[in-house]
Amino acid sequence: MSSLAVALAALHHPAARRRYRLADDADFLTVAADDRGWRPLGGLFTREAVAERGAEDPVTSLGFAELTGTMTFHALAVPLVDLVVSLLLVSDLLVEPLPGVVLVRFEGPKVIEVALDPSSSTVDAPTADQVADALVASLDPLVGAIEPQEPALRWGAVADLVCVLAAARIRAHELDPEATWERMDGVVAGLRARRPHPTEAPGRVGRRSTCCEWYRAARQLGEPSITDARCADCPSLDPIVNVVRLAALAESGDLANP
Repeated sequence: MSSLAVALAALHHPAARRRYRLADDADFLTVAADDRGWRPLGGLFTREAVAERGAEDPVTSLGFAELTGTMTFHALAVPLVDLVVSLLLVSDLLVEPLPGVVLVRFEGPKVIEVALDPSSSTVDAPTADQVADALVASLDPLVGAIEPQEPALRWGAVADLVCVLAAARIRAHELDPEATWERMDGVVAGLRARRPHPTEAPGRVGRRSTCCEWYRAARQLGEPSITDARCADCPSLDPIVNVVRLAALAESGDLANP
């Protein structure tokens, strides 16, 4: 068994949302037949493919282009960012080139399986800058293909994903938190040095820097109670407002279910 196959197998854990493995001949045959089985991830990063993907998402029926764009970007970026972060943290590898060697299989709007070309080359013990370069080169086409285009929010979402997915791997694989976060901080710094981002960087405890990208849509849907709860500890708000909102949630018993 190849070292890459072993590394991909090591990513599996009971709570895993998707499976990672090497592709086989049957997988490539479905791609060649375009039967909507396996799809090349890079082929989904075009304006035409993004529009097709967005039209299939149930959220499109709500009529908010911003929300559709956000959900489409998230659905397509997550498998790649998860692959990069997970291989880095669990096996200290970086696959190149991305996303050309990655195939994905959908179940509805979700990617449930990821397969890599067996001929993929790898970089051992990549630096934070190498990881940031790989993510930027891979996701630039996707950022440009999403409408409406808000590059800072898109790249902020990538940085958020790096932190959120790293936190998941720390728990699933019992990694050393300090060493892991030091490495992820370097990747986020590399991303922020290369592309526009929101002023706030994501936090180690899972705080996102791009919450508004998600919850502005909820405001349009007329659900202020949801956004008030979600945004109770937003670093962009006045600290007094944070305290008042958190106290109100604690008093009502809703603090555990924001």
